[in-house]
Amino acid sequence: MRVFYRWIPILLTSITIALVVSLFPHFADKQTMTLNHNPQLQGPSASEAMSLTTGNLVDQFTQLALHHQLDRIDWNGSMLQVEMFIEKSPIVAQDIYEDLFTLAQFSFSQANNVDTLWIRLLSKEGKKWVLVMKASKSAWNEDDASEVVQDIELLESYLKQRFQIITSATGLSMK
Repeated sequence: MRVFYRWIPILLTSITIALVVSLFPHFADKQTMTLNHNPQLQGPSASEAMSLTTGNLVDQFTQLALHHQLDRIDWNGSMLQVEMFIEKSPIVAQDIYEDLFTLAQFSFSQANNVDTLWIRLLSKEGKKWVLVMKASKSAWNEDDASEVVQDIELLESYLKQRFQIITSATGLSMK
């Protein structure tokens, strides 16, 4: 009989744990549904510009699809500075201009507090600069940008017409 009394707390604990575990998925679904229906708890949507801060800088940049490796990001008020490494040889122009465009689009369309963007592309060996771009928000045109995103030649000319792009004489031989 004593053995039976020892097993009662163990059985009750097991039954309680089983009930909690079986009800947990329903509880999690209700929490997710509550978050999805409360717009104050959601993050910014793609159509809303967000404020870039030192607190969300890393999170925002990890979501960007870039061809080249980020080396350093500096945020100073309204100026964003980005350094990237070019690891591939030969250098592919399309990859470079797509990265430049992605960073400009992020800075001027998705972030509402970036006025100036500096980008430096560095070669992996020797850390020599290959390309520098200075972009200002006043030169960005969202309507034109949405039209050129699919064509690399239009993309390159769009960036060169609107922003200052300087290439190194020795560091840049693109295909």
